[in-house]
Amino acid sequence: MDYPPDVSATRPPQCATCGTDAWVLCRRTCADGHTSYHWQCPYCGRTSTAVSHAVAAKARTTPDVDEELSGRYWANINAAKGTALALCDDCHKRFSGTRWEGQ
Repeated sequence: MDYPPDVSATRPPQCATCGTDAWVLCRRTCADGHTSYHWQCPYCGRTSTAVSHAVAAKARTTPDVDEELSGRYWANINAAKGTALALCDDCHKRFSGTRWEGQ
């Protein structure tokens, strides 16, 4: 998908998990009802840290984050670490005061 230059400038480099650079800007609605925007890898489901609402508003479209794909990615990461719970970046920061490891 083509994004305006100032939106594309926020796109992460290659995905550290699968190596693609085919990120898609997506919208996520968290459990508390707030909306956040993230780049998502369409192949492995990894999501980036949040993108500002102002930048996301300039994109032509922001589909919903593929939660099933994202859940499979985090389930694999958590299984490797011996844990089980996946949270969006904003909620993770609120609960733990830290960012996800590797992001």
